[in-house]
Amino acid sequence: MAESRPMTERERSLFAILRTAMEKEREAQAMYTEAALLCDDPVMRAVLEGFHADEKRHEREVTARYHQFRSAFPSEG
Repeated sequence: MAESRPMTERERSLFAILRTAMEKEREAQAMYTEAALLCDDPVMRAVLEGFHADEKRHEREVTARYHQFRSAFPSEG
């Protein structure tokens, strides 16, 4: 059941942090993809690809939590 109260300033700050975290996870994915493309060592490339997969998983987890918490405040834009 959704909350019937507006978000507090602390909650607004938390949501802003989660939005930033989602952006940073996407940036990290791009960084590891670029690094893997530049890497000639197959072992290191595999490590970088693993880091990319980790960041993708992190993004999914942060995004899911963001939407879960955000759904508690349907009246907030």
